[in-house]
Amino acid sequence: MQTSTMDALSTLWNDGGLLKLNPSPLGRHDQDGLSQLFETVRSAVRMLRQHCQDRSPDGRACFVGQLPGWIKGATLRTFMHRVELEHPIRPKAPFEGTERIAGAAWLASHELGEDADDGIAKLCFAPNTANLPLHTHEQSERFIFCLQGRGTFHFCCTPLHAFDGTDVRSVPIRPGEFVLFSRNILHTFSSWRPGMILISYQRLHSRSTTLISTPCRAGSRSRGRCCQ
Repeated sequence: MQTSTMDALSTLWNDGGLLKLNPSPLGRHDQDGLSQLFETVRSAVRMLRQHCQDRSPDGRACFVGQLPGWIKGATLRTFMHRVELEHPIRPKAPFEGTERIAGAAWLASHELGEDADDGIAKLCFAPNTANLPLHTHEQSERFIFCLQGRGTFHFCCTPLHAFDGTDVRSVPIRPGEFVLFSRNILHTFSSWRPGMILISYQRLHSRSTTLISTPCRAGSRSRGRCCQ
């Protein structure tokens, strides 16, 4: 599986032209904020797919890193506040089968009137959520960034058919940091004491394969690096 250190996505984005063609897509005020958000995350996923096709032997990849300076920290929170003013949502629990997460989604078909099957979810993790199983998404990539709070991204480079419960790695994430990964990457999240809010881009109705596993007990903790 092709993987990368935390700053490699900047190279990926520059290679694909996202930063060159549009140095600050979230900074424009003449366009609907949610449209801008969809434009940005779809661009990242398109480049991930191209990267997997051109450079990854098994068609998989996982990036963990810091969002570009113009969409992190207070700027990111301000932008997402604007999105929610324009397109209000109310996260509710349970979401995706657990009481520990309250969630709601912006659907491109509903909010933007597009003939599309993707959406962006707001996921609010209760403090100290650590009981979510590892799983894969067989039909959808994910681009997820942390908006608020603290948590950990747990993942494994081993393909599902060979997974034996070991080699699960853990990367702390905080506001302004992201994970971007292809289909069929074993993963889950846990939150720390303050809780955590994630913004997650995905295709809708994508099938997941869930494993009964406790990722926090297996594998190692790392900072700023995916599989080698």
